[in-house]
Amino acid sequence: MSFLVTAAAIGATSEVMGMVISGAIDLPSGPSIVLVQLFGFLVVALWCRQS
Repeated sequence: MSFLVTAAAIGATSEVMGMVISGAIDLPSGPSIVLVQLFGFLVVALWCRQS
């Protein structure tokens, strides 16, 4: 159950951040959200690789 809550929280956070970035830089919202999610994935992947 905690995986479901964590996934929902990550999705909601990346959606809000993507929309804010989209509005600030005047970019399409869909690709902005995907880029935020990609950046988050890369950060976690590199962080786990160092451990």
